[in-house]
Amino acid sequence: MSERETEDVINHIKKMLMVSECGNVLWKKDIQNHARGDIFGSIKETHGIRYRRGVIKFNELPMWFYAHRIAYVLHYGRWPKGNVDHVNGDGSDNSKHNLRDVCHSENQKNKRLSKKNKTGILGVYKSHNQLKFIAQIQTSGKKIHLGTFNNYLDAVCARKSAETKYNFHSNHGTEKAIYL
Repeated sequence: MSERETEDVINHIKKMLMVSECGNVLWKKDIQNHARGDIFGSIKETHGIRYRRGVIKFNELPMWFYAHRIAYVLHYGRWPKGNVDHVNGDGSDNSKHNLRDVCHSENQKNKRLSKKNKTGILGVYKSHNQLKFIAQIQTSGKKIHLGTFNNYLDAVCARKSAETKYNFHSNHGTEKAIYL
């Protein structure tokens, strides 16, 4: 898409949608099968995180967008250069203070704890023989082995120290969204 077309799409989005105080992207006016004030898009779950995604017609062509990317455009007047990170971990909170434009590796430093996690800490897991705990961290595309430990708490301490050393977000590894 050319720079002019991008600007036209942004202006079209600004005419059609707005962001509420609580971070919902809403339709500004009645259009197609949407009433003024309806929430944009439908909920889609990816890796245990729920996001809204919907369609806007532009020049009669349907264009799919995530609500958080639309909200970013409405807040800042431009498309994000990288990923849109939800600072508090709540994928449905698209308020301005909760969205930041980050590269993929920075976005990975603010992940929620997976439902599949068995130890309660990202990057800490039991060894194959279930007798020891292994701690690791991934940063800048490199996986770093932090050690193999007899004690769970020692593995957790190694992981948390590495998160601090590599500037992971304070919300990283929490189970639920943290509201600031």
